[in-house]
Amino acid sequence: MPETKRNPCYVGSIDEGTSSARFLIFDVTKRKVITSHQIEIKQKYPQEGWVEQDPKEILSAVLNCIEKVVENLEDIGIAASEIKAIGITNQRETTVVWDKNTGEPLHNAIVRPNMVESTALGAAILAGVGAGLFEIGDVDASQMTKFSPQISEDERDLRYSKWKMAVERSMKWDLSSSLDN
Repeated sequence: MPETKRNPCYVGSIDEGTSSARFLIFDVTKRKVITSHQIEIKQKYPQEGWVEQDPKEILSAVLNCIEKVVENLEDIGIAASEIKAIGITNQRETTVVWDKNTGEPLHNAIVRPNMVESTALGAAILAGVGAGLFEIGDVDASQMTKFSPQISEDERDLRYSKWKMAVERSMKWDLSSSLDN
């Protein structure tokens, strides 16, 4: 059966992390990144155990990444208007307080370091919920700092295989048909 040619479908992702900001454009039909740009973000250490960042630097880094990626797209003949959607991921462990009247930050962004475990655990929990392995109400928040599953090896293997199937299924989603509207 001949393969049908599909029109390209582009989606963007703003990934504003603790150490850098980046913007990526994916060609969904080819399942690959076609361009990206990343800028490091400086961290300040006013005292031991404290981490801060300049909120204006964070915003500037994101805007500069977007600007550079749009230039890259134009260089390869793709208009920014061809981007169908943009997703955003940000620093879940960072807090900024803004002045409601001026829109200016009241202080540097405060970064809570060492949140890898809870971030990874949160992602794992959401993946498990998405795969139908359990309900979000089944999760005991008091157990969030350390994850030690209390299941048999057979049950673990069964759950893992269901999770893996869900991930594989999601990799085959045809996003172009729903994004053409």
